[in-house]
Amino acid sequence: VNGKVDMPNAAVVLTEREFTGALPDCKVGIQFCVRGGMQLSGGNNLVRISNDGKIQNDKWNKVLLKIDWREKVVVGQVDTRGKGYAPAIQTVPFRDSTCRGFGYLYIYNTDMQATCWFHSLRIKQDASAE
Repeated sequence: VNGKVDMPNAAVVLTEREFTGALPDCKVGIQFCVRGGMQLSGGNNLVRISNDGKIQNDKWNKVLLKIDWREKVVVGQVDTRGKGYAPAIQTVPFRDSTCRGFGYLYIYNTDMQATCWFHSLRIKQDASAE
């Protein structure tokens, strides 16, 4: 991640509906962003994700977002050193508690002066969640 830290640099958004003009109309479940650190937007707040160190320019970071569908919350963890994820210390509610599933995934940079690269994305559902 490179760029200014006062504005969100990158975003990953999982929504129930297609984006057609206004993000709240999509029924946003998860909104992850980078803004002076890795954060999740839930309810009406931005919550920092626990990590194991400071995010550095031009270094890969691993992010794990665990979704609890029963409680409609997300637990985020970051590994900045490649030595394993920091312990999770908070849960973040879905942005829209009426979201019933994810049909769309949006990945984008939000600041023209910032750079964020995504190496790979894996979405996995536990057998118990089916």
